[in-house]
Parts: sequence; C-alpha cells; structure tokens
Amino acid sequence: MINRLPEPARETLLAFATAGDYRTPSCPRCGVKMRAVKGRGGKADFWGCQRYPVCKQSLGMRRAE
Repeated sequence: MINRLPEPARETLLAFATAGDYRTPSCPRCGVKMRAVKGRGGKADFWGCQRYPVCKQSLGMRRAE
C-alpha cells in the first residue's frame, strides 16, 4: 500500500516513521522517554520513567554481551 502512494507522500511517511530515538524505550504507562538507572546493591541496571515518583514504571535493561 505504501508503494501506491505518490512519491512525496511516501517520503513524508518514511521521514515520520524513522524520526526519533529508538534506542531509548518509551514508558508504557505515560509515553515519555525513559532514563537509564544504575542498579544498587548488586541489582541489575534498568529503565525508569523520567516522571518518577509520579509514574513508577520500570523496564529491565538488556546486558551488553
């Protein structure tokens, strides 16, 4: 369906779809970008919502191998 669009519309759609930072997850609860938080006391690092303490959502962070 995308290939059926006129060239200018395709380019606009592609620019919109690829804009932004995809290495930093967005908070599933409130939608803002999360921040990397260092784990304390031997706990693993994780992603935490920037709106903490209003939003306490967190996500596990993958380890670089």
